Amino acid sequence: MFPQMYKIKPWIALIVGGLIWYAWHVPLILVFPKVQSFTAIQTILNVIILALGSLCTHAFLAYVYIKTGNIFVASVAHITLNNVARSFAYFAIIQNQFLANIGLTITMLLVSAVLYFSKEWKVFENYFSNKEFAAKAQNQVN
Repeated sequence: MFPQMYKIKPWIALIVGGLIWYAWHVPLILVFPKVQSFTAIQTILNVIILALGSLCTHAFLAYVYIKTGNIFVASVAHITLNNVARSFAYFAIIQNQFLANIGLTITMLLVSAVLYFSKEWKVFENYFSNKEFAAKAQNQVN
């Protein structure tokens, strides 16, 4: 999906893909027990924060996929992110899910910023300007 959307516009691939990533994970809200009730403002902020975190996570995993050319490696990166977040719970007790979501979003914002300022986002331009990609995309259309 990401390579097809990237052909339209790079930012469409990152933003729409990130929002799809967010929508895919929304049902997880039903799995986690409700420990506290949110105010209306906290609920709205939580949705915005999780959407922003999803955009950054999607961008990072797309980066891993493009950099390695292997969806399996991106899957392992996703598993690693989940396990690190779960392991963090052993060291820091966060009883407020809102604060935990803020922590996750800030972490993924920092990862995205490091990749951006270290010019690693150029990997997308290099990959999609590659003649092999163009030939592969043309073969998929035919």
